[in-house]
Amino acid sequence: MIEKLIYLESIDLIEFWGINSSKLDIVKAYFPKLKIVSRGNWLKAMGDEEEIAAFEEKINAIIEHYHQYNILKEETVIDLLAGGGTVVNGSTREEDDDVILFGVNGRPIKSRTENQRKMVKAALSNDLIFAIGPAGSGKTYT
Repeated sequence: MIEKLIYLESIDLIEFWGINSSKLDIVKAYFPKLKIVSRGNWLKAMGDEEEIAAFEEKINAIIEHYHQYNILKEETVIDLLAGGGTVVNGSTREEDDDVILFGVNGRPIKSRTENQRKMVKAALSNDLIFAIGPAGSGKTYT
């Protein structure tokens, strides 16, 4: 029997574990052979080495999803534990080239017009870009 400690850094625990630790209960149900305890920002799991390795892999996927999308739903936790890929708003999807980042509640912020796509492309290849044009042309987009 081994013990694994995971520190949940820069995570809102109420959003991450849910009200009354509902999402933690889902994780515990998925790993019935492990003893899982959450105290503050620390997550401790005790059990067999193989189970701990699988647990660590799944928890890291959940943490990565939370950091990327700033939201974590119960359905998403279930999908990630079951081995699904990238999950956004409850549905698995491929990476979208137009998505710049994910804002509040995991909503994607992406370029919509051709000029916005040009600005994003220029921003990726240059340290500084200047946008000049008339009002309403999308200069403040990025």
